[in-house]
Amino acid sequence: MRLSQYLYLHKFQNYSQLSLLFYCILFTLSSCHQSIKKNILGERHYHTISYSKQFGLVESDESIQIIQINNQDTIWGYTFDKAQKQPKIVVLSTVFAGFLELLDEQSQIVGLDNINFYSDSILLQQCKQNKTQEIGEEAQLQLEKILGLKPDILICNSENFNTTAIGKQLENNGIKIIYCNNFKEAHPLARAEWIKLFGAISGKLALADSIFNIISKNYNATHELAKQQSAILKSEGKNNPTILAEAMFGDTWFVPGGKSYTAQLIEDAGGIYCFSDLQPLFTYPKSLEDVLHVAKEADIWIHIGQYKWREEMLQQDTRYGLFKAFQNKQLFNNNKQENSPGGNAFWEIGVGRPDLILQDLYSIFKSPTSNAGVYNYYTKLQ
Repeated sequence: MRLSQYLYLHKFQNYSQLSLLFYCILFTLSSCHQSIKKNILGERHYHTISYSKQFGLVESDESIQIIQINNQDTIWGYTFDKAQKQPKIVVLSTVFAGFLELLDEQSQIVGLDNINFYSDSILLQQCKQNKTQEIGEEAQLQLEKILGLKPDILICNSENFNTTAIGKQLENNGIKIIYCNNFKEAHPLARAEWIKLFGAISGKLALADSIFNIISKNYNATHELAKQQSAILKSEGKNNPTILAEAMFGDTWFVPGGKSYTAQLIEDAGGIYCFSDLQPLFTYPKSLEDVLHVAKEADIWIHIGQYKWREEMLQQDTRYGLFKAFQNKQLFNNNKQENSPGGNAFWEIGVGRPDLILQDLYSIFKSPTSNAGVYNYYTKLQ
């Protein structure tokens, strides 16, 4: 994975208390009314959002409006006609494509940033047939090519899409720019709930609701199993396994914070994250020596960069062999569905399926010697 992709998935920015307070008031009303009740806005009502703290949806009989917190402001954003079907969409991240893949709407994607980052077979086939075209990454967007595709919508994140001039040109040509900042969500279900926004965009909000309800039910069921397993271990005088995550990128080990997406997955799966004391969501740059000092005795090691074999790790840095998890062969990487150019389903459709990721981690933490073939996204390094 490129450093920019990694940081994209781990970055976090503080938001003003005023914006968050407004958001909380807004969605407290939503939960009180549930999904379909009228309010002071007349025929409009708030769609139920259960986990996300970054977006909302307001419905009427004819339209759906997106609400977002962006750059410390609460924005009453784009309104979509419910009668509109099959908009043409450009995506600037595999995560965005993943949500459309869950909705079986790959055909709506007419442009993307770099095909080498993608793994979905249908989308790859569309690229071969020139139905979907590469339009460049955020800093090098090919404006004329985008305009030639005549998309209705371009989906990006507000942190990386800083080409204001291009943005204005796109909007002047009738292309709506929608910011998907789900990477700012710490809870895996909050990230996954953005499928509802993509459901609104693609005309499949009811399907998005249904899919998310299944995902959240599955996730919470696995979390409950993990809690039961923790209780069993405690009754036997044993501890939950300690977990180390990530590996060196160049000379730096980017450690997820103790309240990050990765840390939440580890906790919900029944693991004890070695860096849980790093409370914020930020990613912390550490040296290998720093990580060794804290996590040398970790029981299990996950998300190990580009590595597929233990020998590769030693060739890169012999100090990896000092970790207990390495010595005991308890190494699990999230690259089971990675293709040869580097596209990885874990960072594509997997973001929308945290229930499957949690099932994998629960199985690994409960019995790391089990058959790795049963995992959805993980392989065990030999």
